[in-house]
Amino acid sequence: MRKKMVMVTLCCGLTLSTLVPTVQGEGIGSTANTEIIISETETAFEEESNEQVNVADESNEDNADAVDETQRDENLDGENETPSGEDKRDATEEPYNKPSDDGEVENSDKEPSEETNETEGDILNEKVEEKAEKDNKEELRISTEQIEIKTERTEIETKEIPADGEVIVDNVHYFLRDGFVDYAHVYKGDMLIRIQEYYPESTIEQAEEHIKYIFEIDLNSFIEQAVKLDEVTQKATSYYQYYPETKYGNHGYNILYIFDIDDSGYISQASKREKGTKRIVSRYQYYPKTAFGNHGDHIRYIFDLNNSGYVVSASQREKGTKRILARYQYHPRTKYGNHGNNIKYIFNFDQSGFVTKASKRAQGSKRTVARYDYYPNTVFGKHGKSISYIYNFDTSGYVTKATKREKGTKRILTWYHYYSGTSFAKRGNNIEYIFNLDKSGYVTKSWRRAKNSKRILAEYTYYSGAVYGKQGPKIKYIFHYDLDGFMTNSMTRKENSFTVTNAYEYYPQTTILNRGKNIKYRFTIDKNGLLSTAYLKEKGTNHTKGVFQFHSGTKYGSHWTRVKSQRLYVQKIKQNPELPWGCAVVSLTQSLNFKGHNLDKINMARAMPYSNDPYKGYVGSPFRSQQGDPNLIYPEGLRSLAKKYQPGSEVVNNISDKQILSELQQGNPVNVWVVWKFAPVQWKWYYAGAKRLYAPEEYHVITLTGYDDKGNYTYTDPAGSLVTSTVSKIKFNDIFNQLGRRALIVR
Repeated sequence: MRKKMVMVTLCCGLTLSTLVPTVQGEGIGSTANTEIIISETETAFEEESNEQVNVADESNEDNADAVDETQRDENLDGENETPSGEDKRDATEEPYNKPSDDGEVENSDKEPSEETNETEGDILNEKVEEKAEKDNKEELRISTEQIEIKTERTEIETKEIPADGEVIVDNVHYFLRDGFVDYAHVYKGDMLIRIQEYYPESTIEQAEEHIKYIFEIDLNSFIEQAVKLDEVTQKATSYYQYYPETKYGNHGYNILYIFDIDDSGYISQASKREKGTKRIVSRYQYYPKTAFGNHGDHIRYIFDLNNSGYVVSASQREKGTKRILARYQYHPRTKYGNHGNNIKYIFNFDQSGFVTKASKRAQGSKRTVARYDYYPNTVFGKHGKSISYIYNFDTSGYVTKATKREKGTKRILTWYHYYSGTSFAKRGNNIEYIFNLDKSGYVTKSWRRAKNSKRILAEYTYYSGAVYGKQGPKIKYIFHYDLDGFMTNSMTRKENSFTVTNAYEYYPQTTILNRGKNIKYRFTIDKNGLLSTAYLKEKGTNHTKGVFQFHSGTKYGSHWTRVKSQRLYVQKIKQNPELPWGCAVVSLTQSLNFKGHNLDKINMARAMPYSNDPYKGYVGSPFRSQQGDPNLIYPEGLRSLAKKYQPGSEVVNNISDKQILSELQQGNPVNVWVVWKFAPVQWKWYYAGAKRLYAPEEYHVITLTGYDDKGNYTYTDPAGSLVTSTVSKIKFNDIFNQLGRRALIVR
């Protein structure tokens, strides 16, 4: 079989050696027996699936609708992004000679043949041969130097190669410029199936080793797709897909997708262009080792660009599927490649495609300024009305405030304030304040919590119309709680002010439900918020058990440091005539009855311990005087009897005046060991059985019940005639000090 080379001259000038290339790019063999075959050029091009990537524009909610943080990827951030450089001439540009509609190169010097029965190359070749036969010295001359290649089956004659023109080798039509191959048409029969462009200075012998672009042509002469090859390796570096009915010559403005291929032949990234322009509308990044043709399910990120070329939104997809894992919205004027630091919102999705969380970032950084949690089954695009929680962050990344919203609306149900330095992960135990709002958006109740726990410290109730942010003057009631969650005190405030008009303090273990019967102190406060009087109330009955007077100008909160006088209403029990020496046990009995018991002095006298040691029990008999007996008992001897009824009771020797005042202010009677009528102390030896006991004469026990601002103590004396007696602190302490300041406090 004889392979034919057809040479067409369009202008005179250059003479080249005989053309004998193959599709593999091999040159002429040097062995005589080697057969040189120029075959039809075939280029394998892997088709991509017809699946189209659709990047929908998502409507952006306002800042409050956006959105709770998730991890970012280097590719999405674009920090490691290195835009691939384009060659001076690529598949987006038009060729040097724009082909006409029928695929041939237009030439201003000569019109193409209109004959249809023969190929243009055959017609031109016949004309050249006729002219050569008429005149061997014509302008077009064949070089005298010829290379003759002989094989068993093939012999190709040497021809002159024109500087510009067309050379046909089998089904490939090469088009030359300045003696080098510019581009080529590949036919299958009479049908154009491929157009190839070449790197500069490619000779015909080297042409198939220097292909730059290959364009696949469909039955209607439109470009289906294209590939760009590396000049050295001839590996694919880019793939191109075109809009329908794109013709070669106008293809640069009709590219639909451009795919960048790495050295291993995998897709690294891609871009989508607008029809009729070269404007990029989307960019794509792929998972590693993504093969062309299988890339639709291996997109990692899709970036949407606006008319100005700025990134406006993006999405992250799951490998092997098209399921969206996250969506991104960007600050205005964000450039691709610098988009990592300009993300405005990140939305995370669950397996079912619903939004679960989101975060908002500061422009120019990756710092989170807000996080968002959503109600179940929240659809992206309608997420603004399905936010459950919004968390705000300071510049150090700590949570400062949060809101809870109603499902289906943007109405705020609750506000949260956090302790300073609260991390997002530990926010649950570091809420400082919680504010509840009604349907009109007004604050109705709030709570204060202890740091590092959920324990309530205080509860607040508001007047109607309390606006969040200005709620302070609208507080009506304040309730404070102890470490165990029991109420300790409460107060009522005047509307639109911070003035306290009523205040209460409670007995231990008071709850919000039983507080009415557990009031310990009720304070009388005037319209200016100044305290005048406080009343001690009996637990369970609200009977008044004592009274406190305050210095003028006293406000609730610092009141216990400004007590002017106080008196506990300890009801007097007379020791005589039954217990002439029973002052200690009778004082204890009246103190316990003050605490709510109903005890009898005789039974108490019989129940107290007896001993030869006054620290262990009563020495002698409280019922009668007996020669040689001291009739004495110290606080330690009565402690067990006191604790039987009031477990908190305590013996305190060397008690200070400050502690006495504190105990009295808390409503605790203080039984003290002194001398009858505060006479000078006289000591003597007593016999207690076989033991001798050195003890004061005429010792006496009374119950301290209060004090005044004139330096006096008030007391209840079981032996005196007065219901309440008074003694100066100076006189009291003179005797009290000599006897060791012994006291039994009934708590």
